This record gives sequence, C-alpha cells and structure tokens, in this order.
Amino acid sequence: MSIPSSLPILLADNKQSSTEYEEDLCQDALSIFLELQKIIDQSDKENHEAILYIIKFLDKYPFPIFVNPAFLKLAEWFLGNNLIARNTLRSTILKVFQKSSHHLIRLNQATCDAALKKITMVLYSNDPTARILTLRILGYMSQVLYDRVDIQHSVLQHINSTNTEEVNAVLFAIDKICERSSTFANNVIDLLISIIQDDQRSPTVKLKTIKILRHIHHTYPLAEKSIQFCKNLLTESNNDDERTATIFRVLTILAKKSLVHMPSHINFLFDNLDNKSQAIQYSILEDILMLTKKENTLTFFQPNHILVIFHKIIDYNEEILKLKALNILYSFTNNKDLYFSFLNQYMDLFQKLFEFITHYNYGIITCKILAKSIELYNDASYSSQFHGTGSTKLLLNQLVNELDNKTTFSRNYVRRKKKIPFSI
Repeated sequence: MSIPSSLPILLADNKQSSTEYEEDLCQDALSIFLELQKIIDQSDKENHEAILYIIKFLDKYPFPIFVNPAFLKLAEWFLGNNLIARNTLRSTILKVFQKSSHHLIRLNQATCDAALKKITMVLYSNDPTARILTLRILGYMSQVLYDRVDIQHSVLQHINSTNTEEVNAVLFAIDKICERSSTFANNVIDLLISIIQDDQRSPTVKLKTIKILRHIHHTYPLAEKSIQFCKNLLTESNNDDERTATIFRVLTILAKKSLVHMPSHINFLFDNLDNKSQAIQYSILEDILMLTKKENTLTFFQPNHILVIFHKIIDYNEEILKLKALNILYSFTNNKDLYFSFLNQYMDLFQKLFEFITHYNYGIITCKILAKSIELYNDASYSSQFHGTGSTKLLLNQLVNELDNKTTFSRNYVRRKKKIPFSI
C-alpha cells in the first residue's frame, strides 16, 4: 500500500489565512494521523515511508493531543505482534525517535509509561539486533528516563554483552541519560571507571566510555571525581594521541560545566602547550579557542595567557598551529578589558605581527586583530589609559603605514570592516 497523494499536500506549508488555518488545523491533523495509522496497520508489507511521515506530522502538529497517540502507536509497532516485528521496521521507527525526540516532553505520564513498557519488552528478545535498536531508542528517550531507575537498571544489564554493537548501544544510552540525570550519573560513575580500567575491554570501548565522563558534572563532588580521574589517565604510558586529546577535551567540557574548576583548568591547558606531539598541541589550542569563544569562560583568562599565545604565534613553525593561535588571539579581542590590559603591558611586541599581514594564510586574521587593536586605542573609554601614549600612537601610526605599504586588501580591510580613520 503506497502513500496517498493527499498526505504530502496536507503536510505542505499551508497557504491559507491564519483564521482558515486555525479552523482546519485539528481536522487536517486528525485526518493525517488516521490515514497513516490505517496505512501502517492494514498493509501486508512494511510501510517505511508512512512511518517516516510521522516526523513531518509531529513537526507540523506538535500538540499533546497528537504527540501522545503518535508515540504510543510507534511503541506498539516497535514491539510488534508477539515480538516478531522485523528489525528493518524497528530501524525506521528508531529514525522517527531520533528526529522527533524533542517532542517527547509533551507526553503525559500514562502514555509515557505505556510506551516505555512496550519498548523495553524488546530488551528481553533473543535477537541482539532487536536489543541494540531498543537501547538506542531508550537513549533518544533520555529526557523521560532521568528518574526511571528500573529502566536505567535494565539498560546497564547489557553492558557485559559479548556483542560489540550491543555494548556500543548501551554506552550510547548511558551517555544520553547521564546528560539528563544527576542521580544516574552518580550511580554509574564507578561503573564507567571500572570499564576504562578493565584490561579486557577494547580501546574503542574505553575511549567511548571516557567521552561519557564529560556529563559527570552535576554536583561539585561528581565533577571533582571525574576531573581527577581524567588527570590520572593522562599520566598513563599507553595513551596515544587520540586518547590524550579526548581526555583534554573531556576536562575542558567539565570545566565549562563546573566553572569553579575553570581557572585551574586554563592554567593546566597552558602548562601542557609544549607537549611533544603536534597533534596534542593542536588539540589543546582548540580547547583554548573553545573557551575564548564564550563570554562566561573568556573572563577567566589573564593577560599572561594572551602573552603566551602571542609568543606561540611568533615561535610556531607549523602553519596549522600558528593559524590556530592567531584565531585564539582574535577571540581575546572580544573582551576589551582583558585585551586592553594586555596591549597596555606588551604593546612593544605588537609590531612582530606585521610580517603576517600579506601572508596568504594569515593575512585576513592578522588584519582583524590589528583592526581590533586600533579600534580599542581609538575607544574613548580606553585611549587615555594607555601607558606611554605618545609611543603607542607612534607604533600604531607605524602599523598604519605598514598597512599602506603592504596590500590594498590589508588597507581596505581595516577601513571597510572597522571604519577606523588612519590618522590617529
């Protein structure tokens, strides 16, 4: 049985007036849902197209009166008759849960309980593929599982499966639920640590488990336990670049979520910038850049951190590292107080950036940095506070002349983007 031609028309953008649209809304939605249900229930074959139409249906009609029966029917179809639903059909239903999980918040308690009961029954199937699909659906239902200890326990029962894909599905579900539930995170952290320390576990499973630790931050003790464990992992001799970079990223995310750890973590990142591995140096620079792009974390940086990045820009031989450091320096300019404090102390170093103005890789970002510096100097709130105002003006005039003597692009960029006069 194919999709009736009327369904795409009903789900298309409505061109009626708002009054007409409101009058026909409920009738249209009811007609669509009943038609979809009829197609799926009465078809002799699996109708994946009809099931996927539910994604559009829920996006257009995101109301509890339609969301509740839709997800309940999805759960019924997922369970199937006598647990013999085909896994291809379950895979399609999984796609609906993936794309429509944001609508789950509209489920009432009775519907939620009924849908979960039907879905979790498949966890007891002898078919590993069916269990894998169920675990992933439960992961996408994490926002309604944060207080369901019974279902959380059922998920954890499969962590020792001999099927690799099933273990991966369990880790996926744990990751999703940990993000939502502080209670679950507190209950599962010791299990996660034991998996990472288990020599019988594969490196891939260990790496995925390490990534889950980024969600263990809901309370100060939890965050502290995760951070200390990750730092201990960094001291292990068997770490490769991917594992080390992952641990640094997890630590950075934990610090973002638990801001009390932010000052020490920033210093920790800078202390490790001289790592022997270029890949790790680049990863740490990415972590620093991530923190400089958010106002609430940018405020934790100090002028000495900008100075370190400035020296890295000059000293790095690898273009990829130099460019990343330049992007970090540009992000620092977004905090005027911080950047002013740096400029006021180290303005004499700034002329070292001139050599990058015409570089084919560094020219644009360097011009952005220099333009922001001139803009800050011309800001009435800061200009009078510069130390050695005469020498600063001389240096900035030198910068302007340097721009004039370089490319038309450099000169015009500062004028056009920042609208800063060249006479200082």
